[in-house]
Amino acid sequence: MHKHSNHVQLTTNLRVTSFTLGRLPQLQTNAITVDLPSIHAHENLEPWMPYGATGPGPPSAKSTTFQELAQLSKIVNSTLQMFFAPSTKISGRLYLDEHQKYLDWFKKLPEILAITANAPSHVLCLQ
Repeated sequence: MHKHSNHVQLTTNLRVTSFTLGRLPQLQTNAITVDLPSIHAHENLEPWMPYGATGPGPPSAKSTTFQELAQLSKIVNSTLQMFFAPSTKISGRLYLDEHQKYLDWFKKLPEILAITANAPSHVLCLQ
């Protein structure tokens, strides 16, 4: 992983941790701009095998999972800002708009991240 991917991974991890702890992320979205990681097809196609399994496994979808997690972390950041540092009065419409972001994200997930009988665990956790 190169420097750009490491930074995206760090900010994604900070946002997920902040959401878990119920605190604002330390790196604010408006403080730094980082492009989302690109998808590497060769990483997606590498087989995924759980520990102790035998035989060919499904495609790992590692690159796409990481990109979608980074995308999801941006939405989580927006939700954290709404609850813990609101810039406007929170209304029902604001809640619904925020919820719609999650629904739209889920609806746009690529087919490689579909839940199947043999989906990799990281694909299941993403959803």
